[in-house]
Amino acid sequence: MKSSGKKYHRICLFLDDEEMEKLYSVVYKEKTIPSKIFRRALMGYIEKSLSESTSIIEEDKEPIIL
Repeated sequence: MKSSGKKYHRICLFLDDEEMEKLYSVVYKEKTIPSKIFRRALMGYIEKSLSESTSIIEEDKEPIIL
């Protein structure tokens, strides 16, 4: 098997019963696997967070330590 050059990292999540039921509902609706759902949700959150912090920094024009 050829290596694509990408390095993948494993993340562990703990969900309660209610969260698992919601996850299964989305898996059924989207017809995809949980890891893809989590990846899309996480990357969307990260992009949103980064764009918000960038706009705050641009508005303040002062350095912010995060």
